[in-house]
Amino acid sequence: SNKFSALTPETQEIIKPPPFVFDAVEDAKLFNEALIKLGVDENYILTLEGNKMKLQLVNIPDFRKVQSALKAEGFRFHTFQVPTDKPFKVVIKGLHTSISAEEVADELKIKGFPVIRVTQGRKNVSKDFYVKEWIPTPLYFVELTKTDNIKEIYTLEGLFHIKIKIEPLRVSKFIAQCKNCQCYGHTKNNCNENP
Repeated sequence: SNKFSALTPETQEIIKPPPFVFDAVEDAKLFNEALIKLGVDENYILTLEGNKMKLQLVNIPDFRKVQSALKAEGFRFHTFQVPTDKPFKVVIKGLHTSISAEEVADELKIKGFPVIRVTQGRKNVSKDFYVKEWIPTPLYFVELTKTDNIKEIYTLEGLFHIKIKIEPLRVSKFIAQCKNCQCYGHTKNNCNENP
């Protein structure tokens, strides 16, 4: 028996959903009433940052329901990806460039990995700045659905009888820029702003 067992609760960590950010809210009272009409219950917090209003919900099911309702009603906002929805990303090094990304995806699925997407790296070999001449590289970028045993992919030593090395994808140090509204700090996948 562990005398410290009372100090370590067996509860699961509650994941807080990301906020919704609304630009240029002119009337906070009308905005609050519109949220209530959409079915947002009392478990939310509104904060003001400059001319932006942030809506923070308490759980992910409410987040998904409100996100759908806000899009359907034509609200202009952006938000961020729910942490549990983010894919697990790795890089496979050492495969021959003649092997296609589809073949790599199929082989990983056969080995039991939940593949979302595989893309093959490429580089421009043209000496002319205005001409793009792409050639494939031996790097394959893999996105997988997160599961309890997803890190077993690092134990994989070969594909197609070729010795490989699998590493985590290095995260970019640049700030993300939305390709929809051109603002920084979020991506187009979670943007409902005017372009």
